[in-house]
Amino acid sequence: MVSIEDQHQYQARLAGLKDFNEVFELVKESVNTKFSMHRAGLSLILQGLPSSLGAYHILGSNVIVMNRAILSIIKAYKSSEEYNSYLFMVLAHEYLHSFGILDEFRVRNMTYDLCSFLFGTDHLASIVFYLEQTT
Repeated sequence: MVSIEDQHQYQARLAGLKDFNEVFELVKESVNTKFSMHRAGLSLILQGLPSSLGAYHILGSNVIVMNRAILSIIKAYKSSEEYNSYLFMVLAHEYLHSFGILDEFRVRNMTYDLCSFLFGTDHLASIVFYLEQTT
């Protein structure tokens, strides 16, 4: 368990990230810290996808694909904190899949566990994740 002070540091760090790649670096570092799992060589791709699909990982590949339209909408209408929280949550979820974890329920639990561990249960990343799972 991280301390409240550590959670505040992670919150401030996430809020200050400037781009997609910086958020992904925090995801990789955080997954390694929490679960002792690391994987190099993944590429991030933005692509036009149906609105019902935020992102996916192609099993056995080195690619995570994110929905360009959803990201554009969030970036245009939400704060950078909300945008980074959404990015963190989605990238963490797909990054965990990239380790070959196919059980969606397990990956969802691990993603929520990671977000609440790092940022607290009242942080946007944890709340957004919860809302995504209930809609």
